[in-house]
This record gives sequence, structure tokens and C-alpha cells, in this order.
Amino acid sequence: MRRIQSPDVNLTRGPPPRHTRPAGRARARPGRGEVSSPRPSPRPIPGIRARWTFDCTYGAKMDAIALLQEWVQEVGSYAEPALNERNTSISAGNIGAPESRLELEVAFESLDELERFWGTIDPEKHMAWGQKVKGVVLDGTPLWEVYRGVDPFGRGHRAPATSSAA
Repeated sequence: MRRIQSPDVNLTRGPPPRHTRPAGRARARPGRGEVSSPRPSPRPIPGIRARWTFDCTYGAKMDAIALLQEWVQEVGSYAEPALNERNTSISAGNIGAPESRLELEVAFESLDELERFWGTIDPEKHMAWGQKVKGVVLDGTPLWEVYRGVDPFGRGHRAPATSSAA
């Protein structure tokens, strides 16, 4: 019995490489005589990030998101400094976090600004909203956390002084 081999099949070569660059499109490498494209301006690092997280009851996630959006628009946007799309975000748990978890994160310049915000929230509006949201928040899960922003690239920060042993 004789084997017949197709002329377009090359059995001596492995499969084609998975990631190839088209000819003539070499990547520029700064520092090797090539010019790189200008980098976008660095993202400002907020001084303070305040996060409020809670888990919502089973089946109430969309209602909880709507109520959180209502608080941002009807309560937080009237406080000073006002919440807006540049300093406020809402996230929902997806991978590595419970799907029932919601998080409101707000960026402030300083702790003083955060305290001023908390002090200017309308208490009547906040309490009325609290009555609406209590049915969708799982008891014992609400948590406030406050983080100080740190520049991951160290721009403008001096290294800590090292002590020398005598």
C-alpha cells in the first residue's frame, strides 16, 4: 500500500507561529535610537477615596443599583463638594467578589473635603432614602472604607530616608 501525500502539506515543519507581526511594522523601542509616541498625561491620583460597600439581598440587585443611583443623584449631588461623573463610580461584584456586592466609590482631595461632604448631606433626604434601601441591603454587610491615593510610579515623592548603623 502506498501513501499519497498532498503537495501543499509540509510534514517537516511545525504549526505556524500563533502571534506574528506583519512585515514592516516593527515596534518602536525608546532608548534604542527610535522615537516613541508621546504618553498621555498621567491620571491624577485622588488624595482620598471613600468606598461604601454592601451586599444586597437575593434577587434585589437591580433594585439596589437603582436606589444607589438615586442616592447619588438626589442626595450626594446636592452636598458640597457635589458628586458627579468625574469623582463618583458604582461597581457591582463580578469575579472574585460576591455578585451581590455593590460599591460606591467617591474621590476627594483630602480628608477635610470628605468630612465637609458628610457634613453637608441633607439629613432628611438621607434618612428617607435609608428607609427605602433597608429592604435590599443584607444586614451586617455595609462597610465604609477610606483609602489614601498613592502614585504607583513615585512621581514627585522622595524615597524614605535610610538610617545607617554605626
